[in-house]
Parts: sequence; C-alpha cells; structure tokens
Amino acid sequence: MGLFIVQAALGLTLEQRLGMLRTLRVLGVSGRNLVLALSLELLLLGLVGALAGITSGVWLARLLLPDVAATLGSLYGAGVGQELNLPWHYWVGGLGLALEGCCWRAAACYGARPA
Repeated sequence: MGLFIVQAALGLTLEQRLGMLRTLRVLGVSGRNLVLALSLELLLLGLVGALAGITSGVWLARLLLPDVAATLGSLYGAGVGQELNLPWHYWVGGLGLALEGCCWRAAACYGARPA
C-alpha cells in the first residue's frame, strides 16, 4: 500500500515540476543530468524516509512488546521474550527493501512520461 502512495506522490511531484524540467531542457541541461539529479534526490529522500520509518517502527515495537508478550502468554501460554533484539541485517534488509520499492515505483512513474 505504501508503494502506491509513493507512486502517487512521485507522479504529482513530476507533474508539478514538468514546466521547470522543460525550461531546464530548453536552457541546455541534458536529459541525462536531469535524470541523474532526480534519481539522486529520490535516493536521498528515500534513505531519509526509510531510516525514519525503520527507527520509529523499532521504537514502537519496543514500546508495545511487553504488552503483546503478556497478552500472548495469557491467551495461548506462549513464551515471548520481553526484549526486542534485531540483528544488523534486519536493518539493512528493511532499508534495501524500502529503497528498492521506491526505485521501482519511480521507474514506473518516470517511464510513463514523455521525454
């Protein structure tokens, strides 16, 4: 669901910037440089957003884990730990997945526009 929101936001952003992009092309900026600048901006914003999302998700999970563990223990007798331990590759995987999804949505969105 989040990727569809990203695609809609990218499409709106590109539509709003279309006049500026055309002006830059007329002024002599190459299409390659424009695509490079848009891609760099997308990766930077995607990185900031992914890090904020992962950090807030881990914070929320740590906050709610004791109550969830108590509920699962009382309902099902399940022994769930009271502490959240995430290995480093979970963080990297989440970051990679967010950036990959952002890039795929951008490719679908930018590819649909005329040059």
